[in-house]
Amino acid sequence: MRYFTIPSIDSIHYLVCGNLMSQDGFLHHRRCFHENVLILVLEGTLFLEQSGVAHTIRPNQYILLHTDEEHCGIQPSSGKLSYLWVHFTADLTETDSLPPKNTDIKKAFCACAEVGTTARTKRFSLLFHQLLDFSRQDTLYTSQMMDYALRLLLMELTQEQFETSYENEHAIPPMLYTIMEWIRANCYQHISVSEIADHFEYNKDYLSALFKKHTGSTLIQYLNQSRIEIAKNLLANYQVSIKEAAFSCGFLDEKYFMRIFKSLEGVTPTEYKHAFHKKNINS
Repeated sequence: MRYFTIPSIDSIHYLVCGNLMSQDGFLHHRRCFHENVLILVLEGTLFLEQSGVAHTIRPNQYILLHTDEEHCGIQPSSGKLSYLWVHFTADLTETDSLPPKNTDIKKAFCACAEVGTTARTKRFSLLFHQLLDFSRQDTLYTSQMMDYALRLLLMELTQEQFETSYENEHAIPPMLYTIMEWIRANCYQHISVSEIADHFEYNKDYLSALFKKHTGSTLIQYLNQSRIEIAKNLLANYQVSIKEAAFSCGFLDEKYFMRIFKSLEGVTPTEYKHAFHKKNINS
């Protein structure tokens, strides 16, 4: 797999864009452009070869065609085919991997694989259609608008590439996200770790270990943290006592609440409340 980076935003310039739609049997012409081409397939399958390497691009997938590299269709599409495309110039550099996660944006403004899948097809397609819309306008800023819109499109692609390649190394399973959302929505109630596990039909020990593995926190830590966030809002914005704050966010023991609050926030609930006591309110 090849990857491409664009080190400078100033080198990215829009040329032309469009939407190809074919009912059946489309075969891409053999070409070699002095510019780059980005294609996003919306429907059907595009069979394309670049520099002797065959690619099959399906819906929600893209391909980046590099400047001065010959590309052509290798077999006709079957049925309807629709894809968005844009030609542009940029200082595209070939690499064998994405830049490190902590790369300075000034050294790699954009980066993506030669061929990939986008999970944000609607968002990506919307930015593509924005390009199409701008290209039909005739305004004072049309040229600049096209460049900025193209750069935003490439930034979106880069962001997704980095999320897919790096964040998935420690990705949280969707099921745990659901549990986390449920905890935040119900933490003010007097619920326990056992009750959380029972609600989602998991063994308590198994769920606790899984949660710790993927989030770095135990279930009880996350539950307490969610409760403290509610307490902070109450103490900062409403005239409630420490005891009222504790019971309102799910703690049955006021002293335990104070201990947890201090360990997470570094100050006591009383100190936190006093820090927000004097506020200027404009109406």
